[in-house]
Amino acid sequence: MILQHTLISLFNALRLFRVVSAMNFLQSILFASLALGLLSLDASVSSILIDCSAGCLVASLGALIWAWPALNGVDRPKTDCLNQSSGRG
Repeated sequence: MILQHTLISLFNALRLFRVVSAMNFLQSILFASLALGLLSLDASVSSILIDCSAGCLVASLGALIWAWPALNGVDRPKTDCLNQSSGRG
């Protein structure tokens, strides 16, 4: 779940709202289908946690694969701003 929320924040900051929408939709569909399947076999809290974790993981990995070209196209600064000396002394 932490990975999914981190990716949602990253993709929102990069204005990749379609990726965020698809990731949320996929996670919801996966959770619902896995929950129906596993709860019919074993009705316990651990099966619900497994369903939610699996849905979040698959949705996050799918979003990373889909958005990878956009993430590679992000402009990087040509100089390292943290290690520049100000020239004052």
